[in-house]
Amino acid sequence: NLQYLKITRFRFELDEPSPIPIEIGNLVNLKRLDLSNNNLWCIPEEITNLSNLTVLNLSRNDQLRLSETQKRWIEGIDAVHL
Repeated sequence: NLQYLKITRFRFELDEPSPIPIEIGNLVNLKRLDLSNNNLWCIPEEITNLSNLTVLNLSRNDQLRLSETQKRWIEGIDAVHL
């Protein structure tokens, strides 16, 4: 079971709704997710399915905008880096 995922220097097209695929929400055993330094502007709502996540790093994504649902979800994570 995948418990740690780090995506760096992710390449994406500017016209994509979200550069991170919605399938990330299927990684329900994930405990640590590092999406730092990717110039993300959004992440899919499905990320809120990651109920076992204890560490989330979204730092150095200066244009990132989170939905209200995502903001509430992040409050339940032990360590968040924005």
